[in-house]
Amino acid sequence: MLDAIADYRIDEFDRDLSVAIATLPVAVLVARVVSPLLREVGVRWADGRLAIAQERLVSSLLRARLMSVLTQHPGSARPRVLFATLPGEPHELGLLGAALHAHDAGASVLYLGTGLPAAELAIVAGRLDAAAVAVSSIDPGHAPQALAELRALEAALDPQVPVWLGGANARYLAEAVESTRMQAVIDPAALAELIRRRAAARRPAR
Repeated sequence: MLDAIADYRIDEFDRDLSVAIATLPVAVLVARVVSPLLREVGVRWADGRLAIAQERLVSSLLRARLMSVLTQHPGSARPRVLFATLPGEPHELGLLGAALHAHDAGASVLYLGTGLPAAELAIVAGRLDAAAVAVSSIDPGHAPQALAELRALEAALDPQVPVWLGGANARYLAEAVESTRMQAVIDPAALAELIRRRAAARRPAR
């Protein structure tokens, strides 16, 4: 697929990506298409085989197509999970992949994108009665700022709402923030289990 981008055959790349999204289960799509594609983009960008503009074309097309999946089959009975990155963290495709897994596991995903301040994230979570907040942090240089934002989120967010951390910094941040409701969630199966638990906790008693 990246050979098409390298030759600026945008329609071919978009067609192949659309077919993959339409025909593959989400878990397979992320594991066999999206994640390998992102790794290869990084390698080719680093060694000069992809220009910045080409890398951004891939990101833009991926984002548009993956977002279209998240808007399908909304359900009010699903636990609502907010997905965002904090200020200073522009990387979002990993976050989108996690949001896809959450959608597939039965969550109602509200995707807020990149650079959302903790105070605003807490307000949105409260106003929309979020069952959980998912935050991604990848850049090691951003970890100190992310930690400060998470501490602000801890203070502002409803104490009943858990915070799930993803990305390369997740384990460090989960330990450093010293909050029992903030945990690193790296594995899609673990994310699915957390969503099932939140759904069960919010289900009205009979």
